[in-house]
Amino acid sequence: LIISQLWAERKRHILCIVPANLRKQWNRELLEKFFIESIILETKSYRAFKKEHGSNPFDQEGTVVICSYQFARSKVDEMQRVPWDLVVID
Repeated sequence: LIISQLWAERKRHILCIVPANLRKQWNRELLEKFFIESIILETKSYRAFKKEHGSNPFDQEGTVVICSYQFARSKVDEMQRVPWDLVVID
């Protein structure tokens, strides 16, 4: 509900750090229950975004970024460069 409220307030830099086995569930529930788009950042999607856009894959406004604990730990420098409105740690 907090994510939905912030989204309505146009605060769109939201990161969810979750166990790897819950990433898809978070992605699906954000869309089905709140109509909020999200992206799961993992090695493959991270590299594709970097190749296509050349910018920080964590810095995406207009979509919630979801990643695992392990991925967040490996990319902590890039993650910290984003002015997050909310970080959820499940």
